This record gives sequence, structure tokens and C-alpha cells, in this order.
Amino acid sequence: MKNYLLSGLILLGSLSAFSNTIEGGEISLAIDSIKRSIPIDFQSESIKINPDNSVSFSDISILRGDKAYRIGHDNNTSKEVCKLLEFDDSLTDIGLTYFFEGNGRNRNNQARIDLDSTGHYAGTSIDDDYYTKVTCYNYSELKTVVDYTEKSNPDGSSTITNIQYLRGDKAYRIGHDNNTSKEVCKLLEFDDSLTDPGLTYFFEGNGRNHNNQTRINLDSNGHYAGSSIDDDYYTKVTCYLGSDVSLIVKIGNDRFRMYK
Repeated sequence: MKNYLLSGLILLGSLSAFSNTIEGGEISLAIDSIKRSIPIDFQSESIKINPDNSVSFSDISILRGDKAYRIGHDNNTSKEVCKLLEFDDSLTDIGLTYFFEGNGRNRNNQARIDLDSTGHYAGTSIDDDYYTKVTCYNYSELKTVVDYTEKSNPDGSSTITNIQYLRGDKAYRIGHDNNTSKEVCKLLEFDDSLTDPGLTYFFEGNGRNHNNQTRINLDSNGHYAGSSIDDDYYTKVTCYLGSDVSLIVKIGNDRFRMYK
């Protein structure tokens, strides 16, 4: 994995110049040979290792000659920026890829760096917009991380609240409109959800979502399936495994397990 020297300046060379792995919550840059170096300038506080093993970079500049250049937004994808930093790809959920959006006039004729599809230098162009932050990851290292509170119930089910999907340096809610409670339970490694009224809660917005809140989407197996703008999100689900759920009858202070 990458070992970034947190001195504010690193030299990135060819793909064989260093390995890229995160271990023990640290990034390091191991250089064995520099064939074609590209100086990249950033501050140590601009690197953040996230719970899902992705890494967020901000305030990135390319040092070329006696100048520091930004990476243009219009001619480059965030994936190309991450390839420059020797990662496989970028997380592209709304809010994870930031860029400065100019007024389209660029009166100062600011030159920006262009990259090719492999993240190598490909010249410069005049671009008003530039990348201020990207969140990068390696295919084999990205983890699914969900933060939640679990309460065990007498019938063998579990009630899950405060559900947040941690992706990059942000915590997302799971959208209600594009996901079922069963899919949420599968994400949490349960088999299904109890769908009686009151056992599945969600926040119901006003349908306007003025803040453009991004919500996580799941597939039928509970795996990540992208993100979308959704006003509503799950606040509580009640999940169970297999045939673990029993029917509990309470008479006075006595409880009777009727069947599984």
C-alpha cells in the first residue's frame, strides 16, 4: 500500500515505483525507483484515511517548473486523479468528489494540468474549474462499514436503529424510496425483516430535499448499489435470522413461546 511521506511533498513515479497498501491505519510511500516523477504538493492534514479503507486527498497541486498547478476538472475524471495517486478508482458519490466551480470566464487564464486515462501527465489547458478533493480506493481493499445500534428482542429478532453507512469520509443514511427493509437487514447480515406496522420506521421528508441529501442504494442482496438523492431514509428496522423468530404470547407477567 502507499506510504505517503507527510512532509507536504511527495514524488510519484511510474506504476512500478511503489506499492499501494493501507495497513494499521497508516499510509506510506515506498519508492524503489523513479522513472518519470511528478511532484505533487499537499499538506499532511490534507490526507485522511477513512473507515472503509478509502483515502481522501484535498488541496492537491502539481509542481511543474517553478509553478504549482491545479488539476483541471473539465478534462479529467476523478478516477484519473486517483490513478495519478496510484489508486485504482475514486468514490463518486455526491459530496465525495469536490471541485471548485468557476464562473466560466477564467479571466486570469489559469492553466490546469490534464491527465490521461492512466493518470499520467498529458499537458495543460485553460480551465476555470479544478479538483479540490478526491476520495480514492483500491478494488481489493474497500470495505463495507455500517454504524448502528442493535437491541435484541424476546422473540429472537433484533431492532436496529441509528443506521449510517460509512463511505469515504462521510456517513450516509440508507434511502427509503429505492430500498426495502429486507435489503437493509441483508446489509446487516440478517435474512429478512419484520414488516408489521411500527417495526420499520423511516424519516419522511417533504419531497423537496432542499439540501440534496445523498442516500445509499442497495441491491437485493444488501450490497452497495450506488447513491441517489432521496428525501426519505430508514431510521429503524427489525431483522431476524432464518427461523429464529418465535411467537411470544404474554399473559399478565407470564410469557409463552408458542412456535418458531
